[in-house]
Amino acid sequence: MQAELVRKLREGKLQEQSKDMKEIESCVLLQKRMQGIRARKYVELLRNEEMEFLGMSRKKKTPEEMLNDPIKKMEQTLLERKKIQEGNMKAYDKDKEMIKGEIDDN
Repeated sequence: MQAELVRKLREGKLQEQSKDMKEIESCVLLQKRMQGIRARKYVELLRNEEMEFLGMSRKKKTPEEMLNDPIKKMEQTLLERKKIQEGNMKAYDKDKEMIKGEIDDN
């Protein structure tokens, strides 16, 4: 693609774009992309509202439900268990080294 543009420029079939034209084209490209992104987000919002209205999606959680979220409780429990496991592993390693020392002494 790039090689084809360079060839056409050499042959004189295309005129080289000025710096201003390049800036304008890049601005237009960015504006198109941003418009597309905003449009997709708006459509997503409308779609979610319609699905909620039709009863085809879950309703948003209340603040009380967010506090009692079972997933958050599960993650918290998992972290607590990991801390206990790490503590047990440290104690195990310490005791193992102590027993190895006793064996080496005898």
